[in-house]
Amino acid sequence: MDRMDNDNTYITFSSFRHLKFWDYYTLSNKSQIKSHYNLVELSEVLTQRKKNITIDDTSLYKRCRVQTRGQGVILRDEVLGKEIKTKKQQVCKEDDFLVAEIDAKVGGYGIVPDFLEDAIVSGHYFLFEIDKSKLLPEFLSIVVKCNDFSKQVKATGSTNYAAIRPYHVLEYLIPLPSLPEQNRIVESYNKKNRLSEEQEQNADELEKGIEEYLFKQLGLKTAKITPFKKGVINLFPFSSTFGRWDIHKDSSSSLLALQNSIFPITVVRLNYQI
Repeated sequence: MDRMDNDNTYITFSSFRHLKFWDYYTLSNKSQIKSHYNLVELSEVLTQRKKNITIDDTSLYKRCRVQTRGQGVILRDEVLGKEIKTKKQQVCKEDDFLVAEIDAKVGGYGIVPDFLEDAIVSGHYFLFEIDKSKLLPEFLSIVVKCNDFSKQVKATGSTNYAAIRPYHVLEYLIPLPSLPEQNRIVESYNKKNRLSEEQEQNADELEKGIEEYLFKQLGLKTAKITPFKKGVINLFPFSSTFGRWDIHKDSSSSLLALQNSIFPITVVRLNYQI
């Protein structure tokens, strides 16, 4: 028998009474969730939507999908009904919890945003209506991004059949504070996110300023060469002032050259052996 991680014994015991999923990840207690708030199953705050609609070939439909790693629900495309092969589809409502049958184990779940109201998804997705008298959609959106929640999903996806079923989702545990406390957590989370975005923007501007200062001090200027044209021969005058002899990573159609420095420009070649 394999030795359990971070344990000095070869045999560990798990309480059958509290066992939800029969897999190594659960048996090794890796999927346990801990919180100083009460833990509840999602079945107490979610109800699965099971109603399907029949697609009309002449109507235009929005289709949505979930991104992995808990990055949320986005628009997939807009198509006419005649382009949709499976004529039975589910309809999303704002603030529904949408879970991908296959991708759930890699974070394929999220809250349906308002602009995807009435978007459709196939039967490979599960839709759950949130009881807003107990749970804020914004709070659930934060919780499902946490590592402790994803561990539970990973537990159910660690068997040979990686897909999950609706009853798995309804058995997942989440911490459930009061609604006022949920509001406070959401506001604090959003505030920190805004601060993080502002600091990232400031860092980008500072980095750009440093680069501009360095070029100014060295008397360097970047000159864009005429963009490449597809299907024809492109000629460029060879010059040692080229900073690089390839398509620049930030501009797939042009070269950058260094010109007009107040210092001599030298090409440095590095010799190395493997």
